Amino acid sequence: MNLQPTALPEGQDLQSFLARRHRTARIWQAVFLAATTIGILGLTALLYNIAVETFGLVAVQYNVHPSALADRPLEQLSFEELIAVLEDNLRSRQIKRLNDEKPLLERSQIELYDLVLEHVVEQQVVGTWPLIESLLSRKAIEAEVARDFPDAQIVFRSWISRDFLTRPMSSRADLAGVRTALLGSLWMIALTVLFAFPVGVGAAIYLQEYASRSFVNRIIQTNIDNLAGVPSIVYGILGLAIFVRSLDRITSGAAFGVTDSNGRTIISAALTMALACTPVAVRKASPPTTGAWAGTGTSSARAANST
Repeated sequence: MNLQPTALPEGQDLQSFLARRHRTARIWQAVFLAATTIGILGLTALLYNIAVETFGLVAVQYNVHPSALADRPLEQLSFEELIAVLEDNLRSRQIKRLNDEKPLLERSQIELYDLVLEHVVEQQVVGTWPLIESLLSRKAIEAEVARDFPDAQIVFRSWISRDFLTRPMSSRADLAGVRTALLGSLWMIALTVLFAFPVGVGAAIYLQEYASRSFVNRIIQTNIDNLAGVPSIVYGILGLAIFVRSLDRITSGAAFGVTDSNGRTIISAALTMALACTPVAVRKASPPTTGAWAGTGTSSARAANST
């Protein structure tokens, strides 16, 4: 079998060959430029839509006006004052139901404020308008609200605010926040690093510096390479089967006295993510083309022999 490299064309053939390569390069350059332009336009449209929908006029209607409950804005009331407002304006049955969900004394001040808005004030957003329409058609909006919702008030609102970041989830869109999702993501990242970093780095150091080309180590390396290419959905199913179902007494905390969890916890999520990240970390830190896998010994042994 002839393994000699093919010779490049010469003379006129070389010029024709280079001309074809240049035309092909220009075509692909135009394709990539068009794709980049489309991506930038799409991102710009997304950011514009977010900005327009985040700010604007809102028509708010109250069952009980906040000024009737206190002599200052509700957000300035203390923890004890908010509890007093709830106890003075809700029936004992409603108070009992709220305490059954979570005792009022164990809730945060923001949670109590949201309860006052939801159950006492009964704030309802009856109309929203995007930023451009709010700036250009305010009089028409005021006329529409006066006609359709005579008891409503028009306020300018930013949906992305400090309250949006600090409020927990809620069934009411106007009272919902991302605190739970934000803290959950941060906790999961921290626990994933805690689980995956020592194992990944330790395995990479072993494979890079100490492992020989034995049969067992070759199997380990092959499996690590295979696991690094497994789709994430497979790890999700594996985590559900192992960490949520099989090890639910540990991941739910039942083995440590916790009784209000079913295994679907942040521990299960972090262990699943660590399971998915560890093979990638090992493979990046210990590439199969270097170290123990490139020759008959470890890199340290070869360095010692060379000296």
